Amino acid sequence: MRINLSLLLSLITFGCGSSAPKNTPVATQAAVSQPELITALKPSYRETFRKGDRVKIEFTELQSLDSIIITINGVLAPDGVFTVTGDKVGRVAYSVKALKGEQEQTLGGEFWVVAAKPPLQESIAIVKRYPHDKKSYTQGLLFHNGLLYESVGQRGRSAIQAVEIESGKIVKKKELDKKYFGEGVTLLGGKLYQLTWEEGVVFVYDVEDFDKVSQYPLAGEGWGITTDGTWLYLSDGSHKIYKYDPDGFKKISQIEVATDSGKVDYINELEWIDGKIWANIYLSNNIVVIDPQSGMVERVIDCSILERNIGNRSRADVLNGIAYNPATKQLWLTGKDWDTLFEVKVVR
Repeated sequence: MRINLSLLLSLITFGCGSSAPKNTPVATQAAVSQPELITALKPSYRETFRKGDRVKIEFTELQSLDSIIITINGVLAPDGVFTVTGDKVGRVAYSVKALKGEQEQTLGGEFWVVAAKPPLQESIAIVKRYPHDKKSYTQGLLFHNGLLYESVGQRGRSAIQAVEIESGKIVKKKELDKKYFGEGVTLLGGKLYQLTWEEGVVFVYDVEDFDKVSQYPLAGEGWGITTDGTWLYLSDGSHKIYKYDPDGFKKISQIEVATDSGKVDYINELEWIDGKIWANIYLSNNIVVIDPQSGMVERVIDCSILERNIGNRSRADVLNGIAYNPATKQLWLTGKDWDTLFEVKVVR
């Protein structure tokens, strides 16, 4: 997904927003023909709760009822109470079924569990600058055997390429068909996995010669991808990250990402660093560091210094691209069509 830059400059979306997300079942009557037995469900999708909070499902009875059945996240909750335990964040769905004789009415709603504490705020310092091809619309970046591997986007320009860090020279390149818009890339088991944006395809290449060894269908949009060495993790521009099995490219599970204020949208390029998922936030100068188990944002890293230090600022696009060398702890960042690659370090 690509959005007009003027609409959402420096965006990092912390909060549930003022309107319901698309396809969200928020306290709506399941069928128009249902009798009105209850109304006014609480809490609403706008309400947020944290670890330790006790959430009570409330409603107003319009008639004398025989019974009420309440489920929370698909589990029966006779007392209508949900206690937030653990650190996992995300939406909690509930339903209330009212029964009177042969009549019944079901209403559904949801609320958000958010992080118990705000993320640590950090910034970066520039260690070194390197040349970067200003015609490379960076969608994904990774380090392997002394080179950077980069997925380049835009139809007619999309490619997978290997780049010398010091010189910025492209030493190996494979172009995509013009109908494809390249997105994120990661390396697992000697294979490069490259997403496409809207075309519903994941390409798999041999890392040594870029020969295509496989491809898989992908439901929805492809944005960012990374790996923990066993599983693949994908973003689609929403507040969700999906876990995939590389064997057959099957989706296993997902997490929702939030701070203490609410969900974080526009999750883009991903990199796995020391057990955490680092993510660019599209149209933002921020990188968020996410716990892959809970979805909680633990750190927010302000990278705005970089945009001020590129040579082609007037023509360049947004920050995107994170690469890391675990052996040396070196961290590189760049952006779409930027003329500079930066080695950086995180500072508080």
